[in-house]
Formats: sequence, structure tokens, C-alpha cells
Amino acid sequence: MSKDETEIEALIQAKGLTRPRLTPQDVDDAIKAETYTTLPSGKVMVCELTLRNGFTVRGEAAVVSKANFNEDVGRKISRENARNKVWELEGYLLQQRLYDDLVEAQAAELAFAVPQVVTHRITRMAMAGQVPSERDRKEFDLMVTEKNTAFAQSWVAMANQSLRANQALSESWLRTLCSPIGIGAPSVATVMHQVHGATLPDGTDVVVKVQRPGIRATVARDLELLHALAALIERTIPESKIYSPSALVDQFDRAITTELDFSLEAEHAEKRRPEQ
Repeated sequence: MSKDETEIEALIQAKGLTRPRLTPQDVDDAIKAETYTTLPSGKVMVCELTLRNGFTVRGEAAVVSKANFNEDVGRKISRENARNKVWELEGYLLQQRLYDDLVEAQAAELAFAVPQVVTHRITRMAMAGQVPSERDRKEFDLMVTEKNTAFAQSWVAMANQSLRANQALSESWLRTLCSPIGIGAPSVATVMHQVHGATLPDGTDVVVKVQRPGIRATVARDLELLHALAALIERTIPESKIYSPSALVDQFDRAITTELDFSLEAEHAEKRRPEQ
């Protein structure tokens, strides 16, 4: 944290601006490693920052005249430029979390209120007598349709929020159980396979991709469960069809199945291989 940032942070605290926000310390905590590279021209310094999730951002510092290049100055400027990108990324993540919290709160409030409103309206209609007026009848029919739709949408929203929470929990579980290659948390691809550098007997450098044992059976079971869950949601909540749960699962099924098929990747690599 720079001196200017420290002074600004003290001013913010003094004014009591304590609502959810991003601080310089949050940005610094997101950075887990940094490397610096001077390009062959001798006029450009590149800083690469590795974040806690393994994502990397880069910043540059350049001079027109090589005689003006200074490594210390280049490091400072390139790091600051890279760090500014972290601000944007962390700001987006914070905004998304606040949005998700708002959607979840609104969905929960709606799910709680709808049954009460329906009960109130039904009671009102019952008090209208054995033969409600045409006006009351129309209002009653419209109310039932609107509230059932709103109720279903609220539960779909909460289901989506629950899915995101379960996804985060699963990623945490995978980080605990899996042994990733290299630095940083494993990606989905790392969970399914690992990539190693190797050298053939003739001295040729190659890359070897090894698929995790049993991953095909595990993915097949999970996909079967997802398909069944999507079908169940569409049967029990007709309004959920506007979100196309089955189509989303189908798309994910195709993507994950392609990821597991190394023959396709080998075919593409063979096409890109330069002619001898």
C-alpha cells in the first residue's frame, strides 16, 4: 500500500464510509506471486502478478531510449500498472457478490410473501359470498396466475443461488483433495487431467497429458444426475422452462465430454504440426 493510499484509506475511515467496498489491502491480499521480465529490446519491463486463484495479469513499463531504461523504475511502474488491473477484477467480483446477495434476499422475501398474499386474496374472495362478482372473479383468476408464476420464479432464483454455493463448495473440496501440478489452485481441466513436460530419447521436447484414472465414470455419473435434476425441475416447475435447464445441462455435457476426448485434441495438434 502506497503512502497516498494509506492517507486516502485513513480519510475514508474517518468519514465512516464502511459499507462493502474494496480496499488497497484487499488488492494486495489477492496477489500471491510476482515475476519481472526485461524484453530483449532492453526498453520494456513486464510484471506478471499471479492471483490467489491462479489467474495472472500483466503490466508494462517502457522507454523510448534504451539509455533511459532503469530496472528499479521499470519494476515499480510495471507492477503498478499490473496492480491497477487487479483493482478492476476484484471490484467486479465484489459487485457480483453484492448482486447475488441482493437476488437471494429478494427471492427469499418473495417466496415468503407470496403465500401470504394468496391467502389474503382467497379470504377476500370467500367473503364476497357464494357468487363473487365478475370483477372479483377476474381479479382472482389473474391473481392466481401471477402469484404462481412469481412463486415459481423465486424458487428458481433460489435454486440458482444454491447451485452457485454448491459449486463454490465443490471447488473448495476439489482444491483440498486434488494435487495440482505447478503453483495455484487447480482448474477443472487439472482435476480431469494433468500435463507434464518430457523429452524423447532423440532429444525432442514433448508434452504428455495424463487423464485422471476413473474420471470418465465419475463424470458420467454426475452428468446422469444433472440430467435427471433438470428434468425434475422442468416437470415440477413448468415456469422454469424459460431458463431451459435441460438445454444448459446438454451444453455442459457436450463441453465436458469433448474435454475428456483426447483423440480430438491429438487430431487438432496433428493438423497444426509443421511439415517435415
